[in-house]
Amino acid sequence: MRAIYLILSRELFVRVKTKQFWILSILGPVLMSAFIAVPIIITKMDDSTQTIWVQDDAQLWKQKLPSKEKLLLIPAPLKGQALIDSLAQDENLGLLTVTAEVFGKDPGKGLKFTSQSPMSIKVQDYLTENISKTVEDKKLEENGVSRAKLDSMKTPEFSIQSVKPEGSSQSSEKAFGLASIGSMLMYFFILIYGMQVLRGVSEEKSNRIMEVLISSVQPFQL
Repeated sequence: MRAIYLILSRELFVRVKTKQFWILSILGPVLMSAFIAVPIIITKMDDSTQTIWVQDDAQLWKQKLPSKEKLLLIPAPLKGQALIDSLAQDENLGLLTVTAEVFGKDPGKGLKFTSQSPMSIKVQDYLTENISKTVEDKKLEENGVSRAKLDSMKTPEFSIQSVKPEGSSQSSEKAFGLASIGSMLMYFFILIYGMQVLRGVSEEKSNRIMEVLISSVQPFQL
């Protein structure tokens, strides 16, 4: 037991008392979580309103443009070189051009966005969803089918409730959340302490510590 205690205390002394161990153990998971959380927080804290001029050559929106909070869609007030100059001077300004190809098999060919800065994922998802629904409404109207009638025929979203034999319900979302947290913790442990093991093996190979230990203690103790 004394040999096991000496080996264990030496490893703890070498690994645990180093600053690198505590930095990896504490700041490692925090920094990796921050890489995921910070962009989401910045996106939610962004209060700037993006303005998009719309050049609707396909008459996709015959009525009001689908603006929303922090996103203003208005008909393009300029044309030609004046329009290009305005887009070049304002990073928060964009131009969405809609042609008749939006009603074809590939609606993306009828859409073009011009701006100094790329369109955010949130804005792109909102416009894609709205355009898809508007195009679908027009096709339904051409075939004499109303949106209300189509929605009444759709099956609403539902989920299957899981119950235990005693009758109490089970939450699959809670189980999924716990499994995700457990997977992340296991990933951190493998990443952080796997590096410690690798560093220890490299040190033993370079300092010939393993040869001394093998000649001094039993394999089981080591």
